Amino acid sequence: MKHKLAMLAAALLALTGCTVIPPEDPVGTKSPETQSRELAAAQHTGRQMLQAFLDDNAKGFCAGLDKTTAEKFSQSEFKLSRERMVREYGKPLGFTYLGDLANPLLKVLVWKVRFEKIGSKNQPIHRELLFQLTSGVDENNRCTVISFGFL
Repeated sequence: MKHKLAMLAAALLALTGCTVIPPEDPVGTKSPETQSRELAAAQHTGRQMLQAFLDDNAKGFCAGLDKTTAEKFSQSEFKLSRERMVREYGKPLGFTYLGDLANPLLKVLVWKVRFEKIGSKNQPIHRELLFQLTSGVDENNRCTVISFGFL
């Protein structure tokens, strides 16, 4: 039994994680100016979403989502998710942009979000979570959010 589990684990490890980008992929042909413009647009969208999260603004948070993501994460889902987070971590206080992660096809950006909850002894308890946003460019060459979440 142990041998079968070890083989299964080895097979799973062997089959995970690699993506090959074909050489004809147009990503490599983007100019540095285009890449910089796309990164700035993704940063702007992320700041807008996080500010909307702080302000409890569901419409503002969902505004940058692509159609498929918006269908999965509606304004009512935003309200429920935010309420759960506030109960668990406290009131969101602010956010700090940490940087972007290398990815040849998409923009992957990370922020640190700070929360404050009042403890049983009436003292503030601060917690920080990471927020990741993955964006691309739609058919009109506009930034669109493909996925997001707290880590």
